[in-house]
Amino acid sequence: MLDQGPLAKIQVAPHPPQGSSGQPGGFVGVNRFPILFNFDFLDLTKIMVWTKALAQSELPPGSRQVVKVNQQAILLLNEGGTIHAVSNQCPHLKLPMKSGKIKDGAIVCPFHRSAFDLCSGAVQEWSPFPPVVGGLMGKMSAEKPLPVFPVRVENGEVQVDLGA
Repeated sequence: MLDQGPLAKIQVAPHPPQGSSGQPGGFVGVNRFPILFNFDFLDLTKIMVWTKALAQSELPPGSRQVVKVNQQAILLLNEGGTIHAVSNQCPHLKLPMKSGKIKDGAIVCPFHRSAFDLCSGAVQEWSPFPPVVGGLMGKMSAEKPLPVFPVRVENGEVQVDLGA
């Protein structure tokens, strides 16, 4: 019989107390020496909830569609075989983004030409149009990124996670 050494006697608390974040936590006792642990590093609010937006066949390369997912208008774009999911509302004046042009990896608002990175939503340009008054209109609201959403294709479905 092999000697299992000092770790042979591990005890786990039957009802672990909660960590400082309210997540389960507790201690493990090894040969009467407690080792504390908690799950504060786990952010259970980041669990992804995938919702079907449409069939993959409905979004061929070069196309775009606005779909409603959980009461929210999401613009799905298939750019060169990569599917992106962004809010269909420009964060500047809440105007629709569906007809926005794609330029250098960004979608450009068709109304005030604000440009947003398709992957991160980061502002690349804020309200440069129309000339002269575009700058004034840009000051109507602070620069805000365009909301973008994780997207995947699973079993022929385009699915998005709205960060429920």
